[in-house]
Amino acid sequence: MHRFFKTRFLQIFIICIYVFPAHAQNSLGEEQSLYNYVKEQYKTSDVLVNGKELFPDDPRINNYPYLFTENWIAADIYIKGEVFYNELIRYNLYSDKLILQFYQNQTLPKAIVIDNQLVDSIDVNGHMFVSVDYLGYSDVDRNFVEYIDGGQIKYSIAYYKDYIRMYSNLNPYGKYSELKTNKYLFRNGETFKVNNRRQFLRVFPDSKREIRRFLRRNNMKYKNATTSQISTLIEFCNELD
Repeated sequence: MHRFFKTRFLQIFIICIYVFPAHAQNSLGEEQSLYNYVKEQYKTSDVLVNGKELFPDDPRINNYPYLFTENWIAADIYIKGEVFYNELIRYNLYSDKLILQFYQNQTLPKAIVIDNQLVDSIDVNGHMFVSVDYLGYSDVDRNFVEYIDGGQIKYSIAYYKDYIRMYSNLNPYGKYSELKTNKYLFRNGETFKVNNRRQFLRVFPDSKREIRRFLRRNNMKYKNATTSQISTLIEFCNELD
């Protein structure tokens, strides 16, 4: 019976969706939203909407499960050669789902889950997240990773949040963890986990001294390095190769 009502809810939700035009680069008469585009291309909203995620997260759980902030973030989304600019999204790191916000009748916000298989990449404030399927990475257990292309050497950061089942007066319904990361380096067809400086240096056994000097010269702490600093480091390592 519960499954019947959930199914009926999903059917009613899909039937009741009306989407306003939102394609950023077209003229007013030619505008289309990301939702409409995907529905058009794949002929069914079932591909776009995952019923499991139509229900909101429990607001009683402390902290939030999203990337960077609990607020909606403007992002450019790349799907099969098409770019949709300034779409409002949340990336739920606990469920590993990408959520899109749109407006019904231009006033009522709605949220749907985009099928991860449709999205090639997402640009969030200069952070480029790329689908692991698009990259062909089988060793990373995320749907999207922040991607730094350094040529022969490639670097990715996978972001996570866990649900912590420790209950207290402050967290009677548990809480989401702080942001966690796993860092990967791809070199000569191999994948290396490089969460700390020691692991990173092991990938370059013949160039450890030069890399240490580079880190010192640039006052860079590997563990806390920004994406921009990592990009510079990878460029340097490419030169060593």
